[in-house]
Amino acid sequence: MVVMDPQPLPSYEDLLVLVGVQAGRIGELEELVGRLVAENEELRRRVGAGSSSSSPPPSSDSLYDRPTPKPRGCGAAQGVGRVGSRMSRG
Repeated sequence: MVVMDPQPLPSYEDLLVLVGVQAGRIGELEELVGRLVAENEELRRRVGAGSSSSSPPPSSDSLYDRPTPKPRGCGAAQGVGRVGSRMSRG
C-alpha cells in the first residue's frame, strides 16, 4: 500500500524564500529586543532614583539616602533684631 503525502515537499526555491522571510523577521525582532532592553535599563534607572529626581514622595526615601537639610539661620541671619526692623522697636 502506498501512502500519499497530504502536501508535496517544498522546493529548494521555496525554502530559500522562507529562509529569507525568516531572516527578515529575526532582524525585526532583534531590533525590538534592543529597544526593549534600552527601555528596561531606563526604567530600572528611574526606579533606583530617589524622590529628588523622580515622582515618588520624599517619605518613600530611605533615611540614609536623604540629603542633609540645610541649617536654618536665626537672629541676624534672618533679619531679626536689625536696627530699624519692626522687631527691634518697642
